[in-house]
Formats: sequence, structure tokens, C-alpha cells
Amino acid sequence: MDHMKHSLLLHADLEPYELLLAVSIDGGRLTVSSGGLTAQAGPGEVLLVDPLRPVSVEQDDLSLTPIRMDLTATCAIAEEITGVPAADVRFHLSRPLSDAHGRRWQAAVEHVSRDVLAHDEIATNPLVRAETFRYPATTLLTTFPNTALEAASDRPAPHTFGAESAALRRATTFIDGNAHRDIGLADIAQAARIGPRGLQHLFRQHRSQTPLGYLRQVRMAGAHRDLQSADPTGGDTVSTIAARWGFAHPGRFSVEYRRLYGCPPSTTLRS
Repeated sequence: MDHMKHSLLLHADLEPYELLLAVSIDGGRLTVSSGGLTAQAGPGEVLLVDPLRPVSVEQDDLSLTPIRMDLTATCAIAEEITGVPAADVRFHLSRPLSDAHGRRWQAAVEHVSRDVLAHDEIATNPLVRAETFRYPATTLLTTFPNTALEAASDRPAPHTFGAESAALRRATTFIDGNAHRDIGLADIAQAARIGPRGLQHLFRQHRSQTPLGYLRQVRMAGAHRDLQSADPTGGDTVSTIAARWGFAHPGRFSVEYRRLYGCPPSTTLRS
């Protein structure tokens, strides 16, 4: 994530980035051409650049916030979410699907910048870092057109749920025992011995939630136990305990905690 300003008038022909590059325009204008497509953007607008095609850029007195994300890691998350093989996930030069999608992307960028990267204690936690990457990666996948998003509405074949109960038990057992680690949908599906999409439909059918929703529930319970046993006089804080369980935004953690347990986490810590 960078903040950049170029006061000059510039035309450049560039090789493929081989990274996912989402550009938020803060001032000036940007024109990008790639793969036979051309897009222009001005202040408040966002463009996603095709990661695998050469790019032609024209800009004038431009200030921007570029976000570069690892293509392989993002495609792996797309596979976790949709079941589309990571090798088949494709992006092209595009705008957000709607203005609302664009605002959601901007909000995700602001959250990562303000609430995670600005705080060394939070940003250096490995679990928080992993979950922090998943948040903008998932938001990007649902904000800009891509082949994984197009396949997200697909349904598995009827025989997918042949061993529903056993697979669900294996999944929940794995989550319960590993929620403190950096695990994702692919890890849970592998432990349950079922495909990612099949696992998602299994949870929706029997738990009315997603596997990652259940993972978040287990992590919240772990944070609740740690708050109950913590010693605030010894330096334990709500923020450090929340970060330990992957909750990077203390305010959102507090709202969700109060909804579940009927009191702020600070009250549990002091009791």
C-alpha cells in the first residue's frame, strides 16, 4: 500500500505487473489500456489492472493510492471461497461492479491502513496479518469482475453430501482444535475430507452459517475465556487478547463481543 503523487504529464508502456494492482485515484486523471480494454478514472474512482497483460498508462498531475496484492495468494483464497481452481481464476482491467462495491473496497483499504498497519503491536501478530490479508483479498474478489465470482453461484452435484454428518463433525473438530492457528477454508475442507464448496453448503444446511463464520465464533469464545482469566494489573488488555485471536479491529470486536455476551469486553477483563 502506497500513497503517491506525480505532478508530470506521463505516457508509459509497461510489462505485466504479475500482481493484483487496484488503484484509487485521489486527484488528477488516469487512463489505462490493457487487453483491448481502456478505462479512465478520476478522483474517488478505482481501477483494477489486468495482472497478466501489458499495460499502457496516461496520467496528468496524478495522486493515487495503489494497493498491490499477491496474485497467487489471492487466487488461493478465491479457490477456498468458490471451489474454482486457483489456476483458473482470471482478472481483467475493470471498475468495481457498482458504486457501492467501490465504496466497500475503499472502506476495506482504510480499515487496513488505519486500524492494522498503523499499530505495530497488532500488525506484527501472525494471525492478525493472515486475517488482515484475507479481508481485502475477499473484498477485491467480490468488488471487481473475475472468473471465480462468476462461478460463485454454482451448486455442487447432489451426491456431494453423501457423508454429511461425518464430514461436519470432522470440520468442527478441526476448527475447535486449531482456531488459534492461521487456518482457512481449504484447511478445514481438507480435514473434513470434502470439497470447499461442498463444505460451505454443508454448514449452511446444518448450521445456518459458513465454516469461516463458525471459526470466528470459536475464536470469539477463545477470546472470552482469555478475558475471564486475564490479569489487567499484569498488562493484559482487550486489544492484545483480541489480536491474539485474530480480531484486528478492537471497536468491531467490542461490538460483536457485547452482542454475544451482553457486556463490553473491558467489563469481563476487570471482573
